[in-house]
Amino acid sequence: MKISSNRITKLSKLAKLSLSLKEVEQLKYDLDNIISYINMLSKVNVENIEPMTHIFFTQLSSRVDKTEKVLGNKCLINCRFSNDNFIIVPKII
Repeated sequence: MKISSNRITKLSKLAKLSLSLKEVEQLKYDLDNIISYINMLSKVNVENIEPMTHIFFTQLSSRVDKTEKVLGNKCLINCRFSNDNFIIVPKII
């Protein structure tokens, strides 16, 4: 698939970009190279290869969930309005 200069010009107008003719030709050349590389990759046989989520084969470490002591009423001292253990904020909608 080849990218035409007209298509690049149309897309640049949609993106509200002003491109010179030299920039359009350079972009056309770059996009043609990218598409040809993708077409080359699509020909690679990946039938017996498992999908990967990351390039490194590492296990993600996770921490143990544990409860900690909270501030409780100490955090409500500087609060302008509060009710029981909740902060009252103005309605915005």
